[in-house]
Amino acid sequence: MFKVWGKIIIDNKITNSIDLEDISDMNFEDKRIKAFNDICYAFDLSVPVWLDKHTKEFISFKRVTFYPEDFVENVSFDKLVIDLISSDEKK
Repeated sequence: MFKVWGKIIIDNKITNSIDLEDISDMNFEDKRIKAFNDICYAFDLSVPVWLDKHTKEFISFKRVTFYPEDFVENVSFDKLVIDLISSDEKK
């Protein structure tokens, strides 16, 4: 099972969050992309730019943080954080 937790944070407080689970047979990267897009859709956000630094963060720390400058459109929060809660993938 692949499970992520997406949070919108304003002034160090979680103002909105969503949990997503994926039990499909997709590979880890496809599940990550789908969950990322689903979180942005649920929060009614444009998809921010995903850079190599975000991939390294997600793999190393099981967390990725997006700031307003990562988005093309203006956003009204301090950061979007996505945590990897669980994954079947072996490293």
